[in-house]
Amino acid sequence: MKQLKMDAAVGRQETMEHNKVNQSDGGSEGEMQKENENSENSDGDALLDEATPLSPSNIDMEAVKTAIKGGSDVATIRSLCNGQAIPAEIRRHFWKECLGVSKKQDAIGDWNGPLDVELQEVIHGDCQQIAATLESEPCGGIVVPAALMETIITFYCKSRNTKYPGDGGYAEVLLPLIKTGMTKTDIYNCFYTILNRYIPRDCRPGTPPYHLFRLLLLYHDPGLCSYLDTHKLTPDEYLQPWIRSLFVSSCKHDVIAGLWDVYFSERDPFLVFFLALVMIINAKEVLMESPDMSPKQMKELLSSLPDHVSADDIEDFCSLAQYYSNRTPQSFRKDFHTLLFGMSRGPTFVPLSHALCLPVSLGEVLESLNQDGTIGIKYYIVDSRPISHFSKGHLPGSFHLDANLFLHSPKDFMVAANRVCERIKSQNQDGGEHLCFLSTGRENEDQYVNMVVAKFLQNSVPFVSVAQGGFVELLELLGDRAPKILEDYDEHCKQILTSEEDDINHSSSASREQTPHRSHSDSDSDTGQLKTASSWGIQQGARLYTSLASGMKEKSSRLTQQLKKFVYERQKPERHVSSSDKKGKRYRNHPNVFSIADEDDDNELEDNSLSSEDEGLNKMVSIEAFLKGDEVIASFPSNELREGGFTSPSYLVLTKNKLIILRECTDRTGWARVKFSHPLRSIMKITMKKRQPDVITFKYGSTMGDDVHLTGQQKFQIPQTSKATTAIKNQIEKIVSQPNS
Repeated sequence: MKQLKMDAAVGRQETMEHNKVNQSDGGSEGEMQKENENSENSDGDALLDEATPLSPSNIDMEAVKTAIKGGSDVATIRSLCNGQAIPAEIRRHFWKECLGVSKKQDAIGDWNGPLDVELQEVIHGDCQQIAATLESEPCGGIVVPAALMETIITFYCKSRNTKYPGDGGYAEVLLPLIKTGMTKTDIYNCFYTILNRYIPRDCRPGTPPYHLFRLLLLYHDPGLCSYLDTHKLTPDEYLQPWIRSLFVSSCKHDVIAGLWDVYFSERDPFLVFFLALVMIINAKEVLMESPDMSPKQMKELLSSLPDHVSADDIEDFCSLAQYYSNRTPQSFRKDFHTLLFGMSRGPTFVPLSHALCLPVSLGEVLESLNQDGTIGIKYYIVDSRPISHFSKGHLPGSFHLDANLFLHSPKDFMVAANRVCERIKSQNQDGGEHLCFLSTGRENEDQYVNMVVAKFLQNSVPFVSVAQGGFVELLELLGDRAPKILEDYDEHCKQILTSEEDDINHSSSASREQTPHRSHSDSDSDTGQLKTASSWGIQQGARLYTSLASGMKEKSSRLTQQLKKFVYERQKPERHVSSSDKKGKRYRNHPNVFSIADEDDDNELEDNSLSSEDEGLNKMVSIEAFLKGDEVIASFPSNELREGGFTSPSYLVLTKNKLIILRECTDRTGWARVKFSHPLRSIMKITMKKRQPDVITFKYGSTMGDDVHLTGQQKFQIPQTSKATTAIKNQIEKIVSQPNS
């Protein structure tokens, strides 16, 4: 428990450090609000009304007042409240201070103007509906008058000359404020600030907030993002109720109260995106274990996730959100703040709906070069320009991966791409796993870079970004500093960039004649079997969880279990064989061999401790001819995940009595070697990794009585996971049901 609290404190400290550097202004305010901010109440410094009863007598009120005035965070305020939830009497003052409205003038006053704005009937209906839902909720005796809500919303729309969005979000935002017992003036001032600072200006489907969230999900878990895209489930289908009301529409009141305590204390308008990110990523396991779930069921599941977060989960929930936030490029905040928040839409240089991946400013990339990795992100720069450009100047430590090779020399491209992946894996502990692709900045060449980036994303490689503006903008940003910062700098590099006669095909030809090159700041090794980008992506995609600090990983696990609990009450997850099934049989009376394994369950054996009863193994065969053999029941392309991190493109070939492993030849297309031939009876256990549902482990051995002796195991990444395991399972059932076979 102490370790968890320490991790939470570290997460908050990191977020505060990032916010000091990267937090943007809350956008331009309306004229009426500006007047409010420049005016103070007559009692000025009196943050807490002495006449207002604040809390039970066992709370040191003077200490609470001092802490609130000093801008203390939630943890400090809560500790002064004896470790309990902040009482409503204190919370209203805490929120006012965090929102900066304690000294604002009474803007709404006794306004009693006509309720006649556009969509007034919709406003009236929404307020009546929201107020009616509270009749069944314990609100501490607080009455929420629909008339007050309608008056505040109408005045807000008139004073800002804005149209009511018609989605009920405004009324939902008012609920927690009213429940604190604030005055009408304070409710309006807080309401105004929340809408202007923390809720995106446009929450309609298909708008920028949902494009940004998809880019954040793509950055942290491209596999899950692709999975949702494949099922045509866009973020606005489940995210809209969350962001339009800061989760009020989806969470219980006690959860919202504690969540807003943290939210306003952090003063981060983008926190809602990372809270949502934690929700979706921790639901990944449930989604992957239910492949038959329809898009409609998936939408219902995701939409209901916040409702199952309890008040006890808030600390873990927010700590994980801060953790993801700190490990995300920060320049997007400045680039997209005015696009999303405030009264007026600001300019943006990258249309979110057209962005291939999360864009990163070159300023942030340059700044990361001077960091030690303890604070912020340390980028691993992949320079995708032609070799003729790279050789005349590049950033220190960058790796050259000529994007033109992707089309003109795929084999050389894969060699270079594998080296990039190996290098990143080796430096993962140093924070160098974040890939930032640097292009020339010229459209005719960057199209190849986009193909390369898309290839990495398709293979579920996380933490992929693109430097905005490319090398052209980098030179402009560096100016006279370029010769000092760039390695191998050539004063003619600008001429090459501006020359329209630079032949792309010629550059790629030159690239093919040279070994893929990286900056001399580090060295590479070409020894050992190369690993495909696809296989690295599969393994690395799951590192999202294993790369978490131990405390954060535990928090993530607890939250995942909370989210899973209610899902399994609604539907049964996919399973293989049960001892109670009529058709299912156990293997020689020992426990069921098919299971979904815990994260470290399959580490008990050496992967290479295998043997086979067949002679003549390692012989070379034609893949096409072998798969058409009379004894072959089914075959499945796969990647064998071998010891040491190596992978081998392979085929699982199922026959009547055996599981044969073909390993593709790297030097002869269409041919493979027969590496293993396992009797089906020797398969004692088949496990599926929770975090990697497409990675299957086969454990081999023998039985003697009730005892099972395991002798080896193999791991495979199988794209057709469900189909493969079902076929193998069914054939094993046939074998064990025939003792004499």
